[in-house]
Amino acid sequence: MHYDAVIGTFSGDWWVAAQMYRDWALTQNWCRSLNLIDDPSLSPHVRDVVLWFVLQSKPTVMEKQALQMQEYFGVPSIAHLYDWHKSPVTHTDPDYFPAKKGFEEAVRNLKQAGIEVMPYINVRMWDPNTPSF
Repeated sequence: MHYDAVIGTFSGDWWVAAQMYRDWALTQNWCRSLNLIDDPSLSPHVRDVVLWFVLQSKPTVMEKQALQMQEYFGVPSIAHLYDWHKSPVTHTDPDYFPAKKGFEEAVRNLKQAGIEVMPYINVRMWDPNTPSF
């Protein structure tokens, strides 16, 4: 590798590990000048989120799972939804539309329940076999 790496052990759980990572990350050049909480360009939909969960299933299943998590945790949430489009992942990027049947309704219902929605897209790939390429 062209950069230093450190491997070690520690006592604790994932929260302890996350705090250790945070302490390190805040000293890095890419993070040192960031103050995301006070950044006016950051959407309150992201800034005020406490829970971010990833779901991948049929639209009706993802909707049900997201509503259950919202009810259980009771905090501002974002549902990061995978597999919402009809094409297989990475086979027709970036041509995602149309969405699967029921997806638009699921998104509407989640937003009405106070859950922000972020459909997954792969913004760095463009399949050369697609007509749009």
